Amino acid sequence: MENNSAVTHRFTFHGRGAEFALIVLKNIILTILTLGVYLFWAKVNSRRYLWQASSFAGARFVYHGTPMELFKARMILFAVILVSSLGVFALSSALGSTVGPVAAAAVFYLVFFFAFFVIVPFAVVSGLRYRFSRTTWRGIRLGMKDCQKEYVLTWLKGYFLTIITLGIYASWWHDATYSILVNNTRVGTLKLRYTGKGADLMWTYIRGFLLSLVTFGIYSAWFAAQVIRYRAEHTYLGNATDGHARAEATVTGGEIFVQFLLQYLLLIFTLGLALPWIVTNTLTWSMERLRLNGRINFDAVAQKATEKTGAFGDGIGDALDLGLV
Repeated sequence: MENNSAVTHRFTFHGRGAEFALIVLKNIILTILTLGVYLFWAKVNSRRYLWQASSFAGARFVYHGTPMELFKARMILFAVILVSSLGVFALSSALGSTVGPVAAAAVFYLVFFFAFFVIVPFAVVSGLRYRFSRTTWRGIRLGMKDCQKEYVLTWLKGYFLTIITLGIYASWWHDATYSILVNNTRVGTLKLRYTGKGADLMWTYIRGFLLSLVTFGIYSAWFAAQVIRYRAEHTYLGNATDGHARAEATVTGGEIFVQFLLQYLLLIFTLGLALPWIVTNTLTWSMERLRLNGRINFDAVAQKATEKTGAFGDGIGDALDLGLV
């Protein structure tokens, strides 16, 4: 009987720094000339290139998002922020005449503080849901179930328990939030599954924190590598009909440290001009070290593409993403 793990499915990045640099340059020029309006088209241009340049098991990813979706989401976000700010300001003014300006100011900042800690985890899930719903591979649409409420509550609970336990709960917190994201993600009819446990990483986190502290942050690269390898080893893709494959990451702490150091130096000495090359090099380096081992009948799955999910609300999460892509 042949070993199920004998089949290796690899990720590959085919993009080049010079090609991406031309796209970034065009995006910057047109964004400046249009006083920022082109920003949404710039994001889509970058994503389409990076998605198309990425492949898994020999097939490339395709990004189907549109600039107008991002534009509408940003307008909604601005409207929500404006209305919420006016409401909180009116509430603070009303309280100021009854409980005093100091208490009113405290209420004002407390509301915004709480809102920030709700928006951050909400944006993480919403942004991912939007990207997945606009991504296909071999005609298979990626997707993520609506898990915003579960993720936000788990994130908030973990954040405060981590503070109360002086960081000891961090491994459980990070593992729980990662588990929610993975277990609710699918590739067509194939489901992702995570079997890791926060308890397994507790000493890794404690050791990582202490050694990073005494090495002025240098050990954090080795700590990150340990967490990445553990999570990969406990992440599976598949279903009962078409087979399963387990992820594997071969990254080491030394490699992460060298990558970070080189990127930092390139950004400094090129005044940021090397950013497109850094992005493409990082993606190439990362995908070379990530693979899935196991047998999956992708041909059968490809015939069952999932329907496109609505993205109007999910686009708000994408609008909160201030990253390059």
